[in-house]
Amino acid sequence: MTKHSLKNRQRGAALLILVFFFIAISLTIVQTATFGALSELRTYRTLSASKFAYVAAEAGIEDAFYRIASGKTQTAGETITLNGATAVVTVTDNSATDKEIFVTGESSNEYRKLYLHVTRSVNAPFLYAAQVGNGGMILENGSQITGPLDTGDVYANGSIIGSGIIRGNAISASSVAPDPMASSTPATAGMVGVVKCSAPDVSVEAGHNSPYDLAQSFIISTDTPSKLYSVTLFMSRSGNATNGNIHIAEDNGANQPKTTAIANGSKSFTYTQPVSTGYGTPNVEFIFATPPILQPTTKYWIVLDGTASTNKYWLWCRGAASTYSNGSAASKADWSTSGAWSALPGDFGFHINLGEGISQIFGVHVTGSAKAQSIADADIDGDAYYANIVGSSVGPSSSNCNPGTEPPCHSNYPTPPIVPLPITDAIIRGWMNDAYAGGTFTGNKVFSGTQSLGPIEITGNLTPNNGAILNVTGTIYVHGHFNPNNNALLRCGDAYGANSCLIVVDGYVDLSNNVTVAGSGDPSSFIMILSTKTGCDGISGTDCAPNYSAISLANNVDSALFYAANGLVRILNNAHLTAVVGHKIYLHENAQIVYDAKVKNLNIFSAGVPILGAWNSSRWSEY
Repeated sequence: MTKHSLKNRQRGAALLILVFFFIAISLTIVQTATFGALSELRTYRTLSASKFAYVAAEAGIEDAFYRIASGKTQTAGETITLNGATAVVTVTDNSATDKEIFVTGESSNEYRKLYLHVTRSVNAPFLYAAQVGNGGMILENGSQITGPLDTGDVYANGSIIGSGIIRGNAISASSVAPDPMASSTPATAGMVGVVKCSAPDVSVEAGHNSPYDLAQSFIISTDTPSKLYSVTLFMSRSGNATNGNIHIAEDNGANQPKTTAIANGSKSFTYTQPVSTGYGTPNVEFIFATPPILQPTTKYWIVLDGTASTNKYWLWCRGAASTYSNGSAASKADWSTSGAWSALPGDFGFHINLGEGISQIFGVHVTGSAKAQSIADADIDGDAYYANIVGSSVGPSSSNCNPGTEPPCHSNYPTPPIVPLPITDAIIRGWMNDAYAGGTFTGNKVFSGTQSLGPIEITGNLTPNNGAILNVTGTIYVHGHFNPNNNALLRCGDAYGANSCLIVVDGYVDLSNNVTVAGSGDPSSFIMILSTKTGCDGISGTDCAPNYSAISLANNVDSALFYAANGLVRILNNAHLTAVVGHKIYLHENAQIVYDAKVKNLNIFSAGVPILGAWNSSRWSEY
């Protein structure tokens, strides 16, 4: 063998060893990657199975909660199958108002356990001494709202006016706001405070020459039905026209107003206001006494109703070109008669204001802080929060808040938001159902002496005579009116202990002189009287208590909770209440609301058994 052949063999062996080395390394890499992939796959399968188990457990929780909330049958140890995973549901009944749900989800031997605690109780929290709807509150001289350490707070979704004292904080809220889309501003800025209708903008006369009536269509931009609070027009007047009238009409399907209105507004001017032709003010606001509810995507018309006159008429500023894509302008001799309207180019200037409630505090004395869009002629011992203030005294130094940039004055404060009244219709229906369970008395229930009632439904009126004692042993639901006469005593039965009782009335409530209302004798027990009566707003109504009220409380009525979400609560001289909620509240001279903080978490019970409302989850966890 030559030396050259030996070298070639050695090279071949070295190459073979190198190949084996690379194969070994490759196998190691492949094996490592394979083991890693398999491990990742196992981890993924574990995570996937765990997630399936969790989803199944969640489905079990939701199914059990749904069955509890809807009163459906709940099978012991129920099993639910979902995508190959199973969930075993166990419900523990701690009481009629307290349940615990335990669910174990399983998928491919992976387990997830969930827990939900649900309770069913009805809290009717009286968080304020007085909570008021958009009807607002009136306090006459000598009336006051108070509580320990000045806790007589008031929250109103409307105005707070009068001459009484609020020994606490006062908040006047409103939801009124311009619709950002339902508006047209055709004119260019002219003089301060007015709008100049210069070319190409024009002023169109209503009531001067035929046609006398003008109209502009619009569509609100909200997604839900909304109350129309007011309409603001860019307009002026010629001569000494004293009354302006507008109507809101639906569209007749032919892009014209119907001949009947769904709402009417007016504006009276009792002073001379000379206006040159071609000028309009953007703040001629027409407020609707009965606000219509407008539907989204529905076309409506603003109709300016003119009266024929050669020297006293209104001018409405209109752009020659359209500035509002969802509406159009038109004119007609008489809007309320049949016949076609004449289309006009461009759009009239207008703004739409949606919402309800007037945010103002006027004339009252507030010992705490006051919050409202407008405060006038008020005495505020604490801080004042407002957009406008006039004639008021604020803080320890009696500041007039001019300029109002330092505490206790807080200018440019946003209007407080509306707070819903605390008891829903669903809760009230639950209370009515509780009364049904005790049976029905048909007709009017009139009695003397001592009578224990409840739970019971009374189809007519309930009238305790002079000096009678009504012992409430369960929820009482009265379809008619509730008329306790002079010196009657209304109280919760002894079995209530620290809990409170309830009388629900569909008609009005009229408590005569010296009626006493009490709980069971425990300091935490109260009686609540609730009226669902509608239409008795203090101005008008049918089959109302005195002064068109839903609840009327006469002289010396003492210690109770009253609730009338749809009507006026009228509180007469020397009546003393614990707390009150109403669409509108009127305190006459020397009437008092003396707040008791224990009613913040009021629990209404019937004969020791809870009046059941909606089920709610109180705690959730994975264990």
